[in-house]
Amino acid sequence: MSTKSSLQAMTSELVIPDFNAPIAVNETEKPVESSFPPIDQRAGTKTGPGQMLAFRGQMLNAESEISNLKAKLEQYANSMSARKLDPESVEQSHWANRHFSSYSTPQFLKRKDDISKSNGNTQAILVRPKEGREGVYEIVFGHRRHKACLELGIPVLAVICTERISDTELFASMDRENRERADLSNFEQGMMYKKAIEEGLYVSKRNLAEMLGVSHTWVNSTLSVANLPVQIIECFKSPLEITYRHAKLINKVLGRLNAMVRLF
Repeated sequence: MSTKSSLQAMTSELVIPDFNAPIAVNETEKPVESSFPPIDQRAGTKTGPGQMLAFRGQMLNAESEISNLKAKLEQYANSMSARKLDPESVEQSHWANRHFSSYSTPQFLKRKDDISKSNGNTQAILVRPKEGREGVYEIVFGHRRHKACLELGIPVLAVICTERISDTELFASMDRENRERADLSNFEQGMMYKKAIEEGLYVSKRNLAEMLGVSHTWVNSTLSVANLPVQIIECFKSPLEITYRHAKLINKVLGRLNAMVRLF
């Protein structure tokens, strides 16, 4: 029996919910955020004053980071450096978070059609010069707009950063834009966070959550999708369909199976 058939047999009683339908939440269970969640208020100390001071520190750090990024982005938006570039000269970011199947969804095809009718993207993407490669740029955000222009064979309107943007600033900008638009699937968001932690951009899940100004619950929920076994992910038509609700049910079943294996 193949791995896929074995997994299907073991999970035959698992009911995958309709994630478009309202989800009933147990009274003892806290709901999980799905978009732009708040900063986690938990702190390392158990005292009331200590919690308040720690939380205030997290808020100030996050607000300072966001304010600095917004100021930079406003500077770029108001500058005269926006111009049309050959899409072939623009490369995906190392931190690109789009799964290849997201470029064949109805939403992307509609956006591509709109860009075609407008003879280009009216909302500029943001790029930074590629170090050591004159005339080559790396996307900060706007991967789908760039992809549409690339496939259409037309120039892409881009704002070029006039000062250096670090990888952490690039990552935070990309993450914030996607969360504000609610664009990324749970799988893509989780893979984005997983890669940033594994490659040392952030030292831990907690560090990532605090630096991006999101809750630890949100980070753990998206990572639960990204960390599913490859064999499980392949059982779905597309990983974009997998949500943290699916991951919660699947991990519950896998936990029971592992417990059974340990008994034998």
